[in-house]
Formats: sequence, structure tokens, C-alpha cells
Amino acid sequence: MEQYSLTAPNRKENVSMIRLMTSFVAAKMKFDIEAIEDLKVSVGEALNYHIEKTENFDIVIVEDDDFIEIQFHLGDFDHEEQNPLFDENLSKLILESLMDHVEFNPSNIVIRKKREQ
Repeated sequence: MEQYSLTAPNRKENVSMIRLMTSFVAAKMKFDIEAIEDLKVSVGEALNYHIEKTENFDIVIVEDDDFIEIQFHLGDFDHEEQNPLFDENLSKLILESLMDHVEFNPSNIVIRKKREQ
């Protein structure tokens, strides 16, 4: 099992970098292109959940034999300051439809995608 950690300033332009890093790890693990696209969309949704609400994005990507897991550490995220144009339920629905496992906690979001054998 390998882990990749990334801390980046919480800005919209850094979402692409995190999606690219996720794509790189998934491609290295031999995920097919459809699964990689699902991961990229899911990473974007999870990051939108707390864009500009914390100082940094703190991400851990876990590479396992059977799955890839991405952990989004929200830190001091204030749920009361949520953008009124952001639909949290829609975001959760998208994540749950694309990922095999989704966890929403006050301090983090965890998504996991199994690798097809």
C-alpha cells in the first residue's frame, strides 16, 4: 500500500492539479479510462464541497491492491458558511453514484473506487 499526500492552497485553480494527480495514480494502478473519469469528477465534487472555506486542500491518496481511496481533510471547515448556490445533497448523490464507498464526516470526506480485475 502506498500513500500520496498533497497540501495545496485552497483555490479553484488547484482543483485541476489534484484531479491530475488522482488520474496519474489511478492510471498507474491500471484503472480503465471510464473509472479514471469517474474519479476525476468525484474529486472535483469533493473539493467543491469546501472550496475557499479552508486555508488549504489536504488530500491523501491511498493506493491499495484492490482500490484507490482519496481522503479530503476538511480541517476547520464551517458547514454554516456553505455557499447557498452549492447543493450538498446533489454533490453527495453524484459521489455515491460514481464511487464504491463514500463517507462524509465533519472533518473529512473519504471516497473509494474498487479496481476491476
